[in-house]
Amino acid sequence: PGKIKVMGSVKFDIKPVAEEAISQAKAVCAAAGIEQTDMVVIGGSTWPGEELALAQAWKNIAQPNVKLILVPRHMERGDEVERELAEIGVKTIRRSRMKQGTETITPAEDTILMIDTTGELSSMYYCADIVLVGKSVDPNIGGQNMIEPAAIGKPVIVGPHTENFVPVMNSFNANNAIKVLSDISELEGELRELIASTERREALGAAAKAVVDSQRGSLERSAIEIIAKL
Repeated sequence: PGKIKVMGSVKFDIKPVAEEAISQAKAVCAAAGIEQTDMVVIGGSTWPGEELALAQAWKNIAQPNVKLILVPRHMERGDEVERELAEIGVKTIRRSRMKQGTETITPAEDTILMIDTTGELSSMYYCADIVLVGKSVDPNIGGQNMIEPAAIGKPVIVGPHTENFVPVMNSFNANNAIKVLSDISELEGELRELIASTERREALGAAAKAVVDSQRGSLERSAIEIIAKL
């Protein structure tokens, strides 16, 4: 025990996203008919079942100024996700087709944007007002990285399965800095509450950012210890 030092998670030491990437993300949103005055819900790194649950909740909420962006963890699931959403009457604008210039952009009431490309999630988070982080809702387990949206002050929702991030989640939960659903059935109600309350969104996002800021530095501390032993 005297030779072991716990430095914390280096995941907290994420770098800011480049301004160029953020501008590109905002341009993609604009091209898909998402205006700066809209409220944007993003499903980040979603897994099977989560896209459909989010889309159904969004459709039930049915507020024209509330827009949904889905970013599946695996871009090759784009066709599968598009088919699932079509079955409940939700149309999809796909980023991959926009990039190739083959997508006809006709934003409609029942249209969502799907980012079926790689490397764009971090910048897309800057467009969000509310974020659900995936691989955390049954039948998926483990969780994806909730630190990225939290680091920029976004209110974050996760499901009950975040086993890959136990120490990180302990920090968030201890500071009331994240919303954990006990079941997917709670998703719509939680979204409604956050959509309706600017104060609640801002408080949750500020608490999340404060946790990330307070936990930074483990990478530097680790490097110092390693160098000292050389």
